[in-house]
Amino acid sequence: MTGDLDIKINPELGLSFDNKFYVIKLFLKADKISKDKLSQILSLMESQLRKETGDEIIFAVLDVKNSKLYENTKGDYTYLPLLEGEAKSFESIWKAI
Repeated sequence: MTGDLDIKINPELGLSFDNKFYVIKLFLKADKISKDKLSQILSLMESQLRKETGDEIIFAVLDVKNSKLYENTKGDYTYLPLLEGEAKSFESIWKAI
């Protein structure tokens, strides 16, 4: 939650394979996912879902159209300040109109 704005992310899959546990968000668009978009999604998953899971969980995004799984194994929060700033900006504009 940022200010009065509640941000939710809902991964579609929970899987276990190769003795690893994954929580996966599906990316279904035809275009290949950009590195920035991927990092934003994974940062949001880390910040919103890590407190509900154990450290053994690997958050990932599956680019369905391009058959590519992107893992966030290092607990990357790189884009979190950017996302929080955008949320605060949106909230401020929304309250002003």
